[in-house]
Amino acid sequence: MKMNKLVITLLICTLVNVAYPTPKEIVVIRHADKMVQQNHGSALSPTGYMRAIKFAFYFLDKFGKPDAIIATNPDNSIQYSRSIRELQTVAPLESLIEEKYPTAYYEIDHPYPAIEYKKLAKYVLSDKKFNDKLVLICWDHYAIPFLLKALGIKEALAPWGKYDYDSVYILHFRQNKLTGYEVLHNQYAVPNTLSWGFFNNLVTDSTKTST
Repeated sequence: MKMNKLVITLLICTLVNVAYPTPKEIVVIRHADKMVQQNHGSALSPTGYMRAIKFAFYFLDKFGKPDAIIATNPDNSIQYSRSIRELQTVAPLESLIEEKYPTAYYEIDHPYPAIEYKKLAKYVLSDKKFNDKLVLICWDHYAIPFLLKALGIKEALAPWGKYDYDSVYILHFRQNKLTGYEVLHNQYAVPNTLSWGFFNNLVTDSTKTST
């Protein structure tokens, strides 16, 4: 009788693990810098482009190659969901991975707009392709605290700082449960005074050098 109970218990555990796969680790970041004027548009600022490039090297140095990269899906029909900054922020990382690992094929996954953070959490925590994987998520900072709660964090979370562009949340999972998380600040700082003229000077200088 005891042996039958043990077999049933093991079977249930196996079924639970199969039915509810979870990543090994989820890294959550905010998109890089936007323009500072009131009508800042949907794209990165010059500083944001530089930060996105720095983030690519930072991520590979600290975490290694991610198994999946996820960003928000721009949706012009939804207010506050029109930004392409999240996609632009992780694009250099995708390119750097493809340079370092020529046989790797990477595609940035962008299944949901920013306000559908609950759907994203369910997707990442239930799709077997993410099981035991390292997943990077780049999301809108207003929605990140809600996304983190949906991913399993129970503690109260402060709103993401308005000018905080380089903090990193690391969520650790084991046996389908969130076992802990870390918050790292000031991880990939860049000068916040860059302008488009900075990039123009780079191009001009390189042209002079090549000639």
